[in-house]
Amino acid sequence: ARNEQINAANSEIAGVEYIGALRGLLESIPQHRNMVNAALNGDTTERSRAEQIQSAIDRSFSSVESVNAKHPQFGATDKVAQFLFSLWKS
Repeated sequence: ARNEQINAANSEIAGVEYIGALRGLLESIPQHRNMVNAALNGDTTERSRAEQIQSAIDRSFSSVESVNAKHPQFGATDKVAQFLFSLWKS
């Protein structure tokens, strides 16, 4: 029973790490989309901001990749993250 509690707590900690890594993506990608749309519509100030956010998104993908490497139990989510990263880079 005690081992089950420890395993459950460890799983929760790993989940919190994963959510923290994903949060950056969930916040940055919509911002980037809006900035790119504004830049395409002639707002020149948004272009440089979009490039900055793009760097933040790249760092967030690296964070997700690190969490996936640290916690192999996220194997399915690792495949999803790799797919999303390939879409981002295309």
